[in-house]
Amino acid sequence: LLQLPFNYYGLYVLFTISLLIASAYFLVDTLCEIFKLKILLTLIIVSVMLGTTEAINETLYWLAAMHYIWSEAFLIFAFALALRALNGSKISFILCLIILFIDGITLEQPVIFSGVISFLAALYYLYKGERQKFLICAAFWLACIAGFLVMYLAPGTAHRMMSERKNANNFDLSRGAFILSMLRVIFLYGTVTVCKFFVKPIIYIFILFLPCIAENLKINFKFRLKAWQIILLVILTAFFNQAICAFAAGFHLAPRAETFALWTMLVLWFSLFGFCYRSEKILSRIKNFKIFKLRYILLIICLLAMPNFVNGLRDLKIAPAYRAANEYNAKIVLENKQNGNEDVAVPFVTQRPWLLFYGDLSASKADNWANKSFANYYGVQSAFPVPYAIHKDQDKIKKYLDGDASLLNPDSETNALFIY
Repeated sequence: LLQLPFNYYGLYVLFTISLLIASAYFLVDTLCEIFKLKILLTLIIVSVMLGTTEAINETLYWLAAMHYIWSEAFLIFAFALALRALNGSKISFILCLIILFIDGITLEQPVIFSGVISFLAALYYLYKGERQKFLICAAFWLACIAGFLVMYLAPGTAHRMMSERKNANNFDLSRGAFILSMLRVIFLYGTVTVCKFFVKPIIYIFILFLPCIAENLKINFKFRLKAWQIILLVILTAFFNQAICAFAAGFHLAPRAETFALWTMLVLWFSLFGFCYRSEKILSRIKNFKIFKLRYILLIICLLAMPNFVNGLRDLKIAPAYRAANEYNAKIVLENKQNGNEDVAVPFVTQRPWLLFYGDLSASKADNWANKSFANYYGVQSAFPVPYAIHKDQDKIKKYLDGDASLLNPDSETNALFIY
């Protein structure tokens, strides 16, 4: 993949967004019948997901993190297919089994989450005496277990768990100390994730659309949940996702993984309120709210005020300069390579669009993965960043690498280092 030209890379982003949109529409299509309402709800779900992504620069544009979005899309597909399977669709049952297995070998968060939900659903239908639905949910649980075992027993999984624990400085902790550290991560960062979710106005604006959804349901489930039960399930999802990372690596979720947790909470909020909440008194009261008629205006305001949208407008001004800086660095590398210089110095990237920029090369770690990948792509021995003013002067570059502080301008942002 590293050898593909840059202009092909955008296809991965396009595929990722298309997969997310398709999964959201498929879920909404399972929920309601009116086409206009389907389009509206799909746009709301996808817009909120992308607009509230914690680290869109790495989640959407970094190939090693795109699978978090793929996995979320698979989870949404599986959820919708499971609902259809429970409603009697045999083809949906088979497809759901396949997707749950694929999702299981893709990422640990969704497979554990799906496994727990399938197990609880199987217990529920066993308690209710609905044998057919119990067997369906049990089969889903087995598919999750199979996918999880393939992922967990892969040699790279154990190696990464050990590596992450060493990086977190908890590899040598006793079992008791590690459990205490894990509980601290779960409750502290789980609470942070919950707060990040419930401060988003869009989730409350969605409540205003519930009467429209209730009037146009395609599948009418007997299963009902109260509002407090839905809220509790959403909150527990945050702690559950943090627990997975705390157990595996000993620290809290990375921004891209926390994005997955927030998206899962969002899908649960939309689907559970859409499918399982049927308080006629509350729905009637919502329609009598004065702001009910303003729901579309409020929705547009919320979408336009999302951080990633606002930052995107700002990024439009500096994105051309960011592209020019990267093209200039590529030119420098190719010129050095043509002249036989295998150790190449490039200027720091000073224009950093919020939605595009993930990090610069590391000036302090020559063996950093970003530096090695950059050098490998262009076919040189090594690459490292230096201030723009000295990037063509080999003597000054040598002094700079030796720590000569006189070459640094303390007021220049070119001196910022991004250490991975």
